Formats: sequence, C-alpha cells, structure tokens
Amino acid sequence: MWYASGIPGELVVHDTSYNFVPMTEPARSFMVKATASAASVSQQFGAAKDLVEINFQNDLAEPNEAFQSAITSVRGILDIYAFLTLATPSLLPVVIVHDEGSGHANVELFGFETPGRAHIGEESIKRFNALNFEMLESLLPAFEVATKLHAKSETELSQKIRSAVKMFRHGRAANDVQVQFLCKFTAVETLVCGSVLAGRGALLKKRIPELLNRITSTRVNELWELRCGASHEAAGTWVQFAHSLPEVETIATACLLFAAAHVNQIETIQSLWKGAINFALPSDLGTFDASKVWPVGSFHSTLSVLDTSALGWEK
Repeated sequence: MWYASGIPGELVVHDTSYNFVPMTEPARSFMVKATASAASVSQQFGAAKDLVEINFQNDLAEPNEAFQSAITSVRGILDIYAFLTLATPSLLPVVIVHDEGSGHANVELFGFETPGRAHIGEESIKRFNALNFEMLESLLPAFEVATKLHAKSETELSQKIRSAVKMFRHGRAANDVQVQFLCKFTAVETLVCGSVLAGRGALLKKRIPELLNRITSTRVNELWELRCGASHEAAGTWVQFAHSLPEVETIATACLLFAAAHVNQIETIQSLWKGAINFALPSDLGTFDASKVWPVGSFHSTLSVLDTSALGWEK
C-alpha cells in the first residue's frame, strides 16, 4: 500500500490491480503512530491534505523488482493526476509491503539517492572543499554579473551566465533526475551555444572537447541525444540520467569557470569559444570517483512490522 497527498476524494480511481481510497482520519492516526520513528514522515501523515491510500498488487516474487515495478506504475498514475488537481500530487516516502499468505506486513521507508554532487567521491571532503575554494576566487566576476554590478553586465556573455546559473540551481533543487539532467544540460547549452538556434549539437561536439579534452565528441553526442530524447519525447531511463549527471555537472562547471574568466574582455559567446583550447581548468575538476559516493539507487528501511489484522487485511 502506498500513500499520496494532493488527490481529492472525489477523483479517486480503481482498476483490477490498483485501488485509490481517500484516507480516513483513523487510518491517518494509525500511520502517524506507525511511522513515529521517522518524525518527518509522521508529520507528513499528520498534516498532508487530500491523502489517499493506494492499494497496488503485482505478482513479482523478487522484492526489488516488485518494488520498482509498483512505484513506476503508481508514479505513472500520479503523473496523470497532475493534470487534474489543484495541489501537486506527491507520493509519501512510505509503503506497506505484504506478501500474499503472510499474517504480517512491513512499514518501509523508501527514497532515492540522486547524484546531485555525485562527482565528489569518498576520497576526502577536504579535497572537494579545496576545489570549491579555488573555484570561488575564479567565479568572483560572476557574482558581479549576477547582481548586474559588473561594468559589462548587459553583454550577451553576461546575460547567458545569469541564465545558465539559474537553470543549474533549478537542477540542483529538483528531486527527479530527468529534471536535474535537463536543467543542467540547458545550463551547458546556454554557455556553449549562446543564442544560436540551429546546429547546437554540432557546436557542443566541437566546443566541449576543446575545453575538456577528456570528454570526447562521441560522448558529447551521446549526452546530446539523451537530452533531445528527454526534451522532445520524454524518453530516457532513470539510470541513464543518473549516471550522466556527474559529467554534465562537470561540463557545466567548466563552462562557467571559462565564461567568468573572460567576462571582462569578451562580450559574445562566439568570441568566447575561440580561446577554449588554451584555457586551464582546475586539475581536480571532475576527477572524483562517482561510483564511491552516495549509491545511485533506492534505499529502504523497515519502520515497523504490523499484524495484517490491524490493517483489516485477510491473510
């Protein structure tokens, strides 16, 4: 059983494999107590509006496979509800898992680690902080551009810096990896292509490897195709976006450092990229091991074990 907020009772739906039910006050109180060991979740059950219970069944035996299949389906239904509700439908991070024939059910907290800073690696946070301090000094002109205090705040380059950093921050704030990817890749496009509308893929493949020679034009093309599919067709998988984000972050950071270093002398994106091949980036940028930081995937922890009779379920 899953739980979602933002769905009015009069809009609930049901089918042979799923059933949406408005949550009663006794059921809400029950879940507040059942999730008491996770205070923030318990508070959500106490305060969220238009809560529904989502009974979802599948016949998959392997637990992780069953979970992934179910959450994909439930989220798919919530995607449709987003067109119909005043509030944004939101899945609460708790699921009650019950195997057919068992007299017990687990209340499980779940979530997803997103690789927003996945290129940090586990090597040493000191090394990452040192890189940040080094980059901070290089980005001081960008602060003046952002506040429009710089003498050249209205050039094309300055305008694109402001647009790019805004999109990058939106990507950092997003919970969905596809949204993260699209926002951060848009930041890259903004600084690499500027106002050019045609041939952006070709510009990316040419210019990015000149600035970051360890990223090949073939890889840039793969990222570009992933971006086009995500943007135009809502295509791409969670794994593709998650494992591409560290590279896109590195590229975006490199582009911003490059642009900020030239904002005093250069006014256009076209002129900026004539000197890309000679620009020296911090040696540590993008070198951290992405596989050794927060695992890219889902996590579960059992909050409590319930007798199914307490839920009104038959064994």
